[in-house]
Amino acid sequence: MEKEEKFFFNHYSLISDDATNLLSTMIEGIKVFYLKKRLENTTFYFYTEMDNFWDFKIDTHLTMRDVFFSLEDAYKSFFIQFIEKSIKIENIFENEEILEKLPNYDIVIKGDGSGEQYYLFVLNTDLNGILLSFNQGTWVESLVDVCKVEDNNYIDIKLKNIAKKEHAIELLSFEKEALKEEILGKLPTTNIIYSDDFKGWYLSKDISTIEKITTKINQCVSMKFVSDGFLLKKLQDDVWQIRIGTEGGLQESAIRVLFKYDESSIYILWYVEKQGERNYDYSSDIDKANEIFKKIKELEIDEI
Repeated sequence: MEKEEKFFFNHYSLISDDATNLLSTMIEGIKVFYLKKRLENTTFYFYTEMDNFWDFKIDTHLTMRDVFFSLEDAYKSFFIQFIEKSIKIENIFENEEILEKLPNYDIVIKGDGSGEQYYLFVLNTDLNGILLSFNQGTWVESLVDVCKVEDNNYIDIKLKNIAKKEHAIELLSFEKEALKEEILGKLPTTNIIYSDDFKGWYLSKDISTIEKITTKINQCVSMKFVSDGFLLKKLQDDVWQIRIGTEGGLQESAIRVLFKYDESSIYILWYVEKQGERNYDYSSDIDKANEIFKKIKELEIDEI
């Protein structure tokens, strides 16, 4: 099972006269993050004095239900789907089990200038969780500066925050960069050389596609790169293809990885993404693979 992603609905950010637009903007961010990661294992946490999340009062006049029903249909449809697909929907301080697991430190945030230097931020059950906020005040950044207070020591840390789609894109970028070495480390490396072109493309894909590519290459290793006419198939000019499968989207893209080999190594060189053409012309891709292979071999000679 994939790692659980925890989302904390940030009630501190919600007092606003523009609640409908700000909630729509937040939902756009959630959607980008949710779909790009293809999440299947999420928990949605909230804290209100009400029994029901939808009864939460954003201001003296509006509840969350009021604002929700004022959204355009597309936003309503995704937001309700996101919440209902969560494996848990928890009101943090109505759950004894969660309360027992609260950490023995506090999270505080700098005050708004009204007199308090800091105020206690109670959504601190998981520092790796993601806040879902209205895009105003403290919450206009994808990483929010807070302090972790433990034994009277103030330690500056950052909490992940989504209040608009740009935040989701930034968080995904940070996450991909942090995982870069780990992701590349999943590829088999014994007697296999990967071109920079391939690695850049590989790291640009979403996690599920990366796992699919990695699985197929590992299958080729177990087959000792011997052609079976399906997973492994020779094209021309000693360029071979690995059939990866499809990548979903508005139109499914068929993925192929091109490689060559010599007496000592396999060279994973290039990639092909095609939209279902039965008689796809590989000529330019084969030329590109050969060009990359030539450059790698020249560099190997220079290093001798």
